[in-house]
Amino acid sequence: MELLEKLNEKLDILLAWIKTQYDKAEDFLTDHRNVKISMIITVIGYHALLILGVIIAQFNSNFTAIDGYNIWDNWISDLGGSTFTPMPIFYDLAACLAGILTIPLTFFIEKSVASVPSKLEELHQYSRWRFRFASYGFLFGLIGNVGYIFVGLFSADRNYWGLHGIASILSFGGFVFAGFFFGLCIVFYKTSIPREFGIYMIIVPPLTMILYQILPAYTPISDPFMEWMLLFSILAWVDPLCIYTIRQFKKEKMLQKKLIK
Repeated sequence: MELLEKLNEKLDILLAWIKTQYDKAEDFLTDHRNVKISMIITVIGYHALLILGVIIAQFNSNFTAIDGYNIWDNWISDLGGSTFTPMPIFYDLAACLAGILTIPLTFFIEKSVASVPSKLEELHQYSRWRFRFASYGFLFGLIGNVGYIFVGLFSADRNYWGLHGIASILSFGGFVFAGFFFGLCIVFYKTSIPREFGIYMIIVPPLTMILYQILPAYTPISDPFMEWMLLFSILAWVDPLCIYTIRQFKKEKMLQKKLIK
């Protein structure tokens, strides 16, 4: 019994330490300054690397002829393969950068949509489904983050054991379902994020993912094109949400300055 009590005590200490470290990490990741920096770098850096990767992919390995990379015939992952581009490093960096720097965004959205009311009477009316939706969104968001990092690490040139395909599925699926569940919170509950974002997140990316599975089989539309459309449908809520959040931070900062004066 004494040994069991000691083990339970040590386990409690370990769990308390883990919780403390997690709380510190969450505070760091959701700090407005850190979220703002990560959003700015994500929006500017990711798109710059992606566009640069597409431009460079137009040329062959010697930069002497046009290979004609295009979104109709080429998969997104072709940007990370030396067979299709002379410099796959650009897309590899873009994927890793986006995967890492959207982690604060995942934490911040979860904190925003699942915030607990300060008033006791409002707490009694607080829906448990809100926490469920936010938790699902947070889980899938992290899956999407890690998946996109692995897309860059296990690129088309480093597709060991088929890990690139698995990472792509985790990345796309993670971001689509994260947007869906976060969107449910935004639409059905009062949050700091406009409902228009939530409506889009619930409808467009999941619908695009479904069409991705259907259209190429029954129409002339290509699979690579639909994969690009799925990426654009995700970016169409991630980028505006980043810009909106940065603007809100700026407004809050200006308001605080006015109150101080």
